Amino acid sequence: MPITRVFQNGNSQAVRLPKEFRF
Repeated sequence: MPITRVFQNGNSQAVRLPKEFRF
């Protein structure tokens, strides 16, 4: 699950990613 990796990096990065990553 790549989403977990993004969350570990920082919520800021998750928001920057496209909606496709937000499932």
